[in-house]
Amino acid sequence: MAQQLTTKDLSDIYDNCESGAKIIVGGGQLYNDEKILTLMAVDECLQALQVTDSPAVAVKSKQGVFWYNLPDQSFGFSPVEQIVLGEADKCDASCDGNPQYRLSFHTVPNKGGYRLGEITNLNSATEYYKFILVKPPGADDIKYEVSNFGIHMKRFKKAGYEVKYLKNYAAVTSEDELQAIYDGCDANTDIIVGGGKSASQIVSLYAKADCKEVFQRTKSLSATRKSQFGNTYWYFTSKAFGFAANPLVTLAEADICDNSCGVSADGSGSNKRLSWHVEQAGGFRLGENINLNSNKGFFKVIFTRKRQPKDIKYDYGISSGLAWSQLIKEGWQVVYN
Repeated sequence: MAQQLTTKDLSDIYDNCESGAKIIVGGGQLYNDEKILTLMAVDECLQALQVTDSPAVAVKSKQGVFWYNLPDQSFGFSPVEQIVLGEADKCDASCDGNPQYRLSFHTVPNKGGYRLGEITNLNSATEYYKFILVKPPGADDIKYEVSNFGIHMKRFKKAGYEVKYLKNYAAVTSEDELQAIYDGCDANTDIIVGGGKSASQIVSLYAKADCKEVFQRTKSLSATRKSQFGNTYWYFTSKAFGFAANPLVTLAEADICDNSCGVSADGSGSNKRLSWHVEQAGGFRLGENINLNSNKGFFKVIFTRKRQPKDIKYDYGISSGLAWSQLIKEGWQVVYN
């Protein structure tokens, strides 16, 4: 904790964070020659490192952690918005929230520490450590939803996903091909359906769901089935297969809906729709790219993977007790130690 953390250090980390990257900010001690993070917060990197301007109010991230980053003064997190900053957070039990969940580092020149939970005045403490680790976005972080955050094909494979279907948009998709994927799924199989530009090998639009539910038939040209795991709406008729981020579709031989069909809660509309012809032409749609029936410059892909148990250690929020070595093994990169 005695080592200095500067505002420039934080700025450099922020500048190198990819959109969607996670960050762990924490501190800890050595136990039996193993570094243990006795207090830490997990969040989106770009949110945690945002510059703030109030010495009394921390800013809540979308994931629920309250952060502050006052240049050349202090950086840290709190379980509630109330903080008391001089050069670091000195809130005690009289403040809202639990003091054991507060972390505060000086960013004042020539100062270390200051706080790890209820332990304070750590400016010169060498027996305590402070850490910042970052994990780039990857296929192992995909939620059950429609996403247009691009991920390279190799990242899906690295995360354990198997390619079950891969063709360009000019190729015809048959019912037999989709049936074979369905037959290979069990009750614990996840599926990702998506596509992208062939030259880049980036899957630029995709949705994750339970494999069995995706291939359940829908009968109406305007009917979709909401996924049990999120807000994705799927359809599979004798002529079309695909998904949308809201329940409205207009199926002729594929989904031709534009934003007049409605916009989702996140503001997305036609850019979060995928639609493939079945047993007819190739294509048809990848987001706002339509009429792709003869286009070999786009690819369509299906991955499957056995469902992974939720690892509560990496939930967003404030927690404790993780071993440094385990984080490194899981792909976290040290950016400050």
